[in-house]
Amino acid sequence: MAAEAESKMADLSVEDKMVCGEGDDCPCHTAEKHRVPKPPGKGPKKVTIEAGKTAYICMCGTSKNYPFCDGSHKAYNEAHGTSITPAAVKNETGEELVKYVCHCGHSKKRPFCDGTHAKLHPAGMTKAAADAAAAAEESKGDA
Repeated sequence: MAAEAESKMADLSVEDKMVCGEGDDCPCHTAEKHRVPKPPGKGPKKVTIEAGKTAYICMCGTSKNYPFCDGSHKAYNEAHGTSITPAAVKNETGEELVKYVCHCGHSKKRPFCDGTHAKLHPAGMTKAAADAAAAAEESKGDA
């Protein structure tokens, strides 16, 4: 079983292997303790919502129109036994509203970015080990 998990991890890109280390308590897991897939791309996504409008933000990670919902969560829920729904973000201001949508899946302010992506580290590596590796890389540049 461990070899199978390692094989699956080897197939992932470095970015897809990034984890927070918080396990099931992280916002990247659903109430059903299911890890939501990460949508393609990098960095928080800028979203502009017109005054008086509501934007539906994808929370399942499978929308072809990410960061907006395209209804893909229905098939995802059926296949995975989850109950994920989009986040409705209503702009009740009298002007355009600009928000940045979380892309890494670990933000504690989902669907919005809180900067957590900057603190993630590769799967299987403790935060201390990731910090030590980063420090070693930095010192190579100083030499």
